[in-house]
Order: sequence, then C-alpha cells, then structure tokens
Amino acid sequence: MRECRLISEDQLSKRYVEQHNLRINSHLIPFFGEKALSDITARLIQGYRIHRREKAMAKWSKSPARSTIHQEIVSMRQVLKTALRHVCLNHHPDFSEPYRSSGKISHRARHTYICLRLMGGADIYQIAKSCRTSIEMIENYYASHIETNINTAAINVRRTKPEKRKN
Repeated sequence: MRECRLISEDQLSKRYVEQHNLRINSHLIPFFGEKALSDITARLIQGYRIHRREKAMAKWSKSPARSTIHQEIVSMRQVLKTALRHVCLNHHPDFSEPYRSSGKISHRARHTYICLRLMGGADIYQIAKSCRTSIEMIENYYASHIETNINTAAINVRRTKPEKRKN
C-alpha cells in the first residue's frame, strides 16, 4: 500500500488510493487472510465474489453493485501485479468472471485482427498500441503459433507513405 501511495501520488487522486486501501483492509484481507499470494487462484477469486454477494445478502438483503465487486477485484489485481514486479509471483490468476460470454466474440475478432496484421507485416508496436496490450503478450499468445507464416523481413520496417495524387 505504501508503494501504491508513493508511486501514484502524481497520477491517481488521493481519494482513489484511500478507497483502494479501504477495499483491501475491509474486504480482501478479511477473506484471503493469511493465504500466501501464490495460493490465490482463479477459483479462490470466484469464491470471493460468491462470499461478498452472500455476505451482502445476509446483511442488507441485496447483492452489492457489480461495479463494487469489480473495484475490489481491481484492487486485488493491483496487489498481485505489485507482487509480480517484486518477483514474489511468476504469474497472476485469471480475474475474469466465469459466466460472462459477451467478450468471446470480440476476443475472437481481436485474435483474428492481430494475427492478420502480423502476417501482413504490420508493426508489432503499433498493433500492441492499438489493441491496448503488450508486445510480450502478442509474441506469446498470437505470434507464437503463426511465426512460420509471418514475413519477418516486413515486420517493423519503416514504410514510406505513398505520395498523394494531384488532381
């Protein structure tokens, strides 16, 4: 929490950091307790979602807002990403909700888009930027299975723009 406060003081509002700390202390630490960070799995995160809904139903007779639980999961993700940076973990678990299927079609379209752009010789840096992902992610999950089809001579080559026609 100290790292979050110090590193983000010029990027995030003080209130955001306070809310982040409140979510960690009020909800995440009581549920996850003394578990090692490496013991936190996608299954345990789903168990947390269920626990939060059941606890809220018992107390207020209604489930917490979806955005509330989402913000708590975001706080958990930030904690685990910090652990990754400090090499306390080699990966973090899947945080996605298991029963949401709306992203599958867009994910397939994204996959097709990235693969076609790579095979067409597009700049991997521009693909990463336009898809809001990292170059490492593209190399590991998209380019790895099509590398024999990629024209490596065409990747990351600066192309000159065609001259505009004068009418």
